[in-house]
Amino acid sequence: ADSDRTLAYMFMMIQKAKEKGIHLTKEKLHEYGKNIKFFKGVLTWFSRINAYGESRGVKVEHYIISSGNKEIIDGCPIAKEFKKVFGCEFVYDLKTKEAIGLRFVLTLLKKRNISSESQKVHLKPQMKLRLIKRTRREESNTVTWFI
Repeated sequence: ADSDRTLAYMFMMIQKAKEKGIHLTKEKLHEYGKNIKFFKGVLTWFSRINAYGESRGVKVEHYIISSGNKEIIDGCPIAKEFKKVFGCEFVYDLKTKEAIGLRFVLTLLKKRNISSESQKVHLKPQMKLRLIKRTRREESNTVTWFI
């Protein structure tokens, strides 16, 4: 049957964790995020691109719009670099602190809506990743990067 892949994988995460005796808590997911290995240059990219933007009179903002798990992203070393993280979230049992359901699921349609709304506020769509060709005549001095 047709089902949303994101809903299915999140549901399976809860089920498989239970089967294997893994306590799927927010803290455990943050721990997984702490262990993410990044490609060379990722950890220094934000300070470099921010400095470049500043040298051009542009404030650079970073966002994540992901169907991945927000709690894992929030636990990773680069999470502090993002103005906002949009991602899927679980709801947790108040006593056990374990994931028991889905709080927020970011489907492809929701991702498009978030991206479109952010572009309207910050920049024209054609400017999305063209920091180098930016001119002073444009309305906004903010460039938004979507990852």
